[in-house]
Amino acid sequence: MLLKMQYIRLITRVLVLPAFALLIGCSPKTADQSGTPTPTNPKNAASSDTTHVLVVNEGLFQRNNSTITLITPKTNTAVTDLFELKTGLKLGDTGNDIAVYGNKIYVVVNVSSYVAVLEKSTYRLLRQVNLFSGTIARQPRQIAFAGPRAFVSCFDGNVVVIDTNTLNQETVLAAGRNPEGICVSNNYLMVANSGGLSAPNFDNRISVFALPTLNFVGNITVDANPTTILAGQPNEAYVYAKADFSSATASWSRISAQNLSVISREVIPSAISEGCGDTIIQLRTVQQNPMIAMINTRTGVVSETAWPAIKDIQSPYRLMYNQRSKELWISDSKDYVTTGQVWRFNKDGALINKYNAGLNPGAMTLLP
Repeated sequence: MLLKMQYIRLITRVLVLPAFALLIGCSPKTADQSGTPTPTNPKNAASSDTTHVLVVNEGLFQRNNSTITLITPKTNTAVTDLFELKTGLKLGDTGNDIAVYGNKIYVVVNVSSYVAVLEKSTYRLLRQVNLFSGTIARQPRQIAFAGPRAFVSCFDGNVVVIDTNTLNQETVLAAGRNPEGICVSNNYLMVANSGGLSAPNFDNRISVFALPTLNFVGNITVDANPTTILAGQPNEAYVYAKADFSSATASWSRISAQNLSVISREVIPSAISEGCGDTIIQLRTVQQNPMIAMINTRTGVVSETAWPAIKDIQSPYRLMYNQRSKELWISDSKDYVTTGQVWRFNKDGALINKYNAGLNPGAMTLLP
């Protein structure tokens, strides 16, 4: 159990630059509209097509203080505990993922072991989908969608399939050890099995399932400790793997679910990665200088640019990219025990604004 708790603390660091250590997190109670920033450039801030941004703040492990921040760029306001404000409830322990699908918002809460489903238009709580095997918590990590289904990777080695219409559990798919990242690419569901609870005996397999049948197709072997998987071209994905948490380098592999093969592999500095449409964006370190890499999944072309302003971020953690506006959002966990922030940059790397969030802000999603 001690090793498991240590890994839960460590796993949120996997995507983080080596110069910035992370603790697993969640956020303080502030249910009113607060954290209003001073605009760096009010004109740019008001010109975005982004209506809202949702941020799940991880809080501190076993403190039951995860929260959701709602940022409204046009008014430069941040509601720092939207979930409690709208539901009267605490979100729970260690919110790990958040996504909008159809008319619902899905929030994955790892240690409390459930998915909160909210109505998009009102933020009303529709269902708390508890994820347990008997009395044993499955500990959900990330969520992906296809058709009328949501797929939730869980530390217990499985993927729970949820019907997005009824919000009932449909079935459970056996994956590998400690699944982390999960994505859908055309005809396939792909799951990155980290094996992190057995560190240093990591897993190195990507489990592949056919859609819509959910039949297991096979595994793709990549480097040890794959944690992030992002959809590329149809039936392809990109995998980030980092065997040693303290390592200065990691690997970035392009894989084919159809052929169960690795198409290409690149050794890269440690990176935080996120995908949006035909673009994958990475925050990389090159001799401790922050670099933004843009990967065009249609052409395979990688463009890399130095963004000096990122140096001012104390502890970069997660990214969100708006492909339409070309804006990049980066969450900052700061010292992991005080309120974090979310930084917003334009396409040229200039800071537009920064917003107060909760404790250890993590996954973000656009809310049109």
